[in-house]
Amino acid sequence: MRLSGSPDVHDSIIDLVSTCVANANVATRYRAPLVAFARASDPRFADLASHVPGHLLPDDLLPGAQSVCAFFLPFDEAIVEANRQGELASEVWARAYVETNALLTEICRTLADEMPRRGVRVGWEPPTHNFDPVRLVSAWSHKSVAVIAGLGQLGHHHMLITHSGCAGRLGSVVLDVDVPETSDRAPSGAPRLGLTAAGRGLAHAIRRPGPLSRGFLGEKLGLGQPPCPRNS
Repeated sequence: MRLSGSPDVHDSIIDLVSTCVANANVATRYRAPLVAFARASDPRFADLASHVPGHLLPDDLLPGAQSVCAFFLPFDEAIVEANRQGELASEVWARAYVETNALLTEICRTLADEMPRRGVRVGWEPPTHNFDPVRLVSAWSHKSVAVIAGLGQLGHHHMLITHSGCAGRLGSVVLDVDVPETSDRAPSGAPRLGLTAAGRGLAHAIRRPGPLSRGFLGEKLGLGQPPCPRNS
C-alpha cells in the first residue's frame, strides 16, 4: 500500500539515510547528512538535458518519476584539516573518497530495497564512474541534481557549496511518489554561499596569500598558474 502522506516518505528517506551513515562500518567519520527534494517536473532537469547531450531525465531512471532526492555526506572536520597539510591528497581523504562512494551505493540500494515495502519505487545511478569514458560527461550529474534540489549552490571552483561546506560526497535517487520540494531552496538571484555569504568577495580571494589565490582563480584572472594545482 502506498504511503498516504508525502511527509511520511520524506521522513522515512531521511531516517534511512541517517541510519545508513550512523551504522556504516568504515573508518571515515561524517557530520550530519543533508537531504533535499525536488519535483521531477522541475523544468531545470529538461534544461540540463538540453545543455548536456545524453544526460538523463528523472523519468529515464524511473518511469513515472515524481520526485528526486539528493543527499550530501559531509566529511568530519578532522578529514578536511588533514587534507590541508600537504600538496597531495592525504591518506585519510583518499580513504574517505573510496569508503564514501561505497557507502552512497549502499544507501541507494537500501532505499531501493526498503521503500517499495512502503509503496514507493526507487531509481538510482552509481555515485561515481557513471560517465562516458570518451566525452567524460556523466549521464546523471549528482552535483547538478543537488543544485536543483536545493542542497547548495555551485561555486566559482565548480564545486557544490552547501551549508556544511564542500568536503563530502553526493548521491541521489528518483521516486515515483510526490514529495514536496525542499522549502528553503535559494531563490533565483539569491546571494551565493561561500565567500559572498561570509561578507567577502573575489577581491578577498585575490588578496589572500597561499593556494586559494593561485588555484581558486587561476588563469582566469591572469595570476599565472593553472586552476587547482595539486592539493590547492
